[in-house]
Amino acid sequence: MINLMAESSSLINLRSVLDFSSKMNDSLEDNFIISSTMLSLMGKLKIPKISAFVKDQDKFKHIFNKGLDFPFSDISFENAEYFFRISPTDEQYQELFDNGLRYIIPLQHRDSTLALIAIGDNLFKTHYSDEEIEYAKIICSIAANSLQIALSYQTLQQEQKMTLLKNQVLNTLMEISNDFSSFSDLNKILQGFSLNLMGQLMVSKFAIFRYENSNFVEIVNRIGKEVPNILLEKTKSLGKISFFNNLPKEIAAQFHHFTGYTLAPMISNNQIKGIIFIGKRLDSKDFSEENFQFIEIITNTLTVALENHRLFLEAIEKKKIDIDLNLALEIQRKLLPKNNPAIEGYDIYGTSIPSKKVSGDYYDYIKINKDETLIIIADISGKGIPAALLMANLQAAIRSIANLGLTLNTMLHNINSLLYENSAPEKFATLFIAKLNAKKNSFEYINAGHNPPLLINNGSVVKELIEGGIILGIIPDIPDFESETIQLSHGDRILLYTDGVTEAMNDKDEEFGLEKLEEIVKLDFGSSEKTVENILSAIKKFTQNQIQFDDITLITITKN
Repeated sequence: MINLMAESSSLINLRSVLDFSSKMNDSLEDNFIISSTMLSLMGKLKIPKISAFVKDQDKFKHIFNKGLDFPFSDISFENAEYFFRISPTDEQYQELFDNGLRYIIPLQHRDSTLALIAIGDNLFKTHYSDEEIEYAKIICSIAANSLQIALSYQTLQQEQKMTLLKNQVLNTLMEISNDFSSFSDLNKILQGFSLNLMGQLMVSKFAIFRYENSNFVEIVNRIGKEVPNILLEKTKSLGKISFFNNLPKEIAAQFHHFTGYTLAPMISNNQIKGIIFIGKRLDSKDFSEENFQFIEIITNTLTVALENHRLFLEAIEKKKIDIDLNLALEIQRKLLPKNNPAIEGYDIYGTSIPSKKVSGDYYDYIKINKDETLIIIADISGKGIPAALLMANLQAAIRSIANLGLTLNTMLHNINSLLYENSAPEKFATLFIAKLNAKKNSFEYINAGHNPPLLINNGSVVKELIEGGIILGIIPDIPDFESETIQLSHGDRILLYTDGVTEAMNDKDEEFGLEKLEEIVKLDFGSSEKTVENILSAIKKFTQNQIQFDDITLITITKN
């Protein structure tokens, strides 16, 4: 077993950092994440006063204190300094300074500041040491990553609720449609439609007119008064649901007793098929946006039922929404890099194309210092939300220890422990991790059961990068990994990929394969981006637009 303390200082204890990271990964509550971060800073740095603010549009809103009772006003923060010292002469932070707060620490995820933590001096009134500042940076970096996941999850949950609401409407419409299909004559269809209209909208007054043979024919009239033909004729120009008051002023004035009614035209193939007059709700409330959506959809339902009931059922089927797919896709999209790294002397380009079922491909770039960058590609077992969430945990684990100065071997041992302890037995990950030193032109790597990347030089595949060990997450204690360091020279190119590339299938159930991949990657297309584009183009040509069943992820590294 690896001594987890061997590469840690007295303050930045690796196990405590990993425990904190695991604790953060287990929570999707933003307040819990921020509160736990505050407590960790207070305990380690001996801080008696601390306050937290969260992003709210263009300001940061105060949420809670520890060691203070003062409710702070909203503040702005655009400073790029990580451990920002508050000046007593800075008016925008005067309120903080007057209450004993002296520093602001931003919780940043990529280029976005999600929250702020303001702290006071420590109990000893001494300056914070470099080690204490570094500890705060690590803890806040972990918290920011978890906070981004939590905020994304909450947004997606809200979107899911809206989707469920829409699905409820669709289900209601399906029930109505099923009722219609059981009726054999027009009158019963319209009667069933009328009952559902009243039940869903709490409307007692309405009328339905069908337009046929250039005339409006009254089907149902529960308004209690006649609707003149001249008024009906004016509704033919309506292209969407409208208020009665939107009719020409002279008509609205002439028939003012219809003020407040909603008019829903029945339209099919751009032709008017009828009109529905809908009165006010029995509870006198205005129609909500959802009510108007229901009116529009149920009106279309009636129109389709009259014209062609079968086509309506097909349209409903097409509107079914796969919530699981959308949620997993969104999580995956937010975790992948937005930009490729700009490293002097190197051209690096990566991309990931998710499959229809959403697998667990993951890649990342993590800058360690001005010369060294970690490059990671991984494939998580499973599909859908479980794979996406395991990928989120993997990213959080890697980023939480990336800047601790650990060897690649030590990093993988700790990542393996976290995956094993926090995932189901059947879940695992293949992973390739490399440390690129742009100054020394060295490429140190470990391959943990992943598809071997290809090293290309002078138009030939020099070797496959296979040194490493077993896949991650299947057993608690794994043997040490073998590593290899490659010296890169001008023209060298390394291709990292996942099995979605070589296992892409055509209509004959044939795989794209490693041989075709090597043939393409041997060619010099002038840039890493062009190399990736040509590989994707070849896969598309080979599969002939067959359904993609696995993620396709590629990274090309070229030494200029």
